[in-house]
Amino acid sequence: RPFGPHDQYLVNFNSFYLKFMHKLSRSIIIIICFICFGLFCSSRQVNAFGVSPSPLIRDNVANGVKIPVSVTLLRADDSKASEINVVQGSGEGFRYLSLPKMNFIFPAGQQRMDYEFFIAPETAPNGKYEAIMIFEKKSLPGAGASLTGSGASVQEAVGVRVVFTVTD
Repeated sequence: RPFGPHDQYLVNFNSFYLKFMHKLSRSIIIIICFICFGLFCSSRQVNAFGVSPSPLIRDNVANGVKIPVSVTLLRADDSKASEINVVQGSGEGFRYLSLPKMNFIFPAGQQRMDYEFFIAPETAPNGKYEAIMIFEKKSLPGAGASLTGSGASVQEAVGVRVVFTVTD
């Protein structure tokens, strides 16, 4: 039978329907992928460790004067206590820093913790000095630090740049 005037609309409708279903099925597949990706990623714990401010800058530091300074350590996972070690830093100015604690405990339940130290030059020539302090975070024994089956412990470290100018 030859095409009639209504058959044209049927062909257009079928074409539209097929295109619509193709786009809909592609959208459904993309949505399913996002859901699966979201479920997988949400089960992962974020291990973020940071320090603020960086760089830490002080001007007009005088010999024989201890200047207290403070940095804030930040972490995302506060469910377990961690041991923090201040690792020997680098830079010419590091020898003029007075660090009262080289290791301390970051208690469970806290996401922020202040660490206070001193810029304390005694006989530094005038000029600009830089130092890098490294804070290393280790999970305490029994706090689930080992990766399953490997026996490796997870450690994170962050550095803070300390810049100061001695003007005597």
